[in-house]
Amino acid sequence: WSKFMTTDELSRASNKSTVSIYLYRHFPFLGNGNDFKIALFPGEKSTVINGWHQREENFAQDDAVKDAKNKANLQFRNYPNIVDKGLFDYFIKIIDLAKSKHKKVVLIKYPVTKEYKAALEAKGIGINEFYSELSKRLKYKNVSILDYRDLFDDNSLFSDSNHLNKNGAGMFSKRLNEDLNNGKN
Repeated sequence: WSKFMTTDELSRASNKSTVSIYLYRHFPFLGNGNDFKIALFPGEKSTVINGWHQREENFAQDDAVKDAKNKANLQFRNYPNIVDKGLFDYFIKIIDLAKSKHKKVVLIKYPVTKEYKAALEAKGIGINEFYSELSKRLKYKNVSILDYRDLFDDNSLFSDSNHLNKNGAGMFSKRLNEDLNNGKN
């Protein structure tokens, strides 16, 4: 990101302090503190590999509807303004940079639970309309979009309403690899 915007610009765009952006840029191993939490509280069922948590929780055991509502409220707290123009402009710059390096860009719509989709609908968020608008904006950018939102309907493959657990991520990665290797992009 540092090639595209200053620390101050990212701070304004992400609503994070300039200090936290600076620390993340120069000391990325600090992450957002979750690694420290896991080290201090080892009871959490998660393994960190390559910088991400391989959660083993089975979401089917949790309150799926409550989690989905909480996630939808958090992630779309600025609704009806779903797309931040400034962030989208930087997103386009990243796509243009990839194209200038002769790299193919593939956007992926990740699997989510039916409860998450229902929570978005309950908030009046037209996610299909959002993706339709996104596709229109990217039409001349020659960007492929692979849609896996409905790939899984088994909540035991999720660690929460919009993140796969270790088993789900493994199955999804295998499918994505097959699709990319078979030219579905």
